[in-house]
Amino acid sequence: MSRCISRVAIGVGVAIATIVTVQTFSTNAAVAEDNYGAIATSDETGAWGYAYDYPTGPGRS
Repeated sequence: MSRCISRVAIGVGVAIATIVTVQTFSTNAAVAEDNYGAIATSDETGAWGYAYDYPTGPGRS
């Protein structure tokens, strides 16, 4: 009987860990949608640069 309870407890623990993991990644993905980034290159010099995690907002496109 105790082995059966242990298996149920392990199953519940795995289910909770899975839900928490999915929720964490879902939250991070939703936050990332509100930011933008850019990459710029120069054909003349070959120089490049980048920017990321800039928030979007009214009047920005």
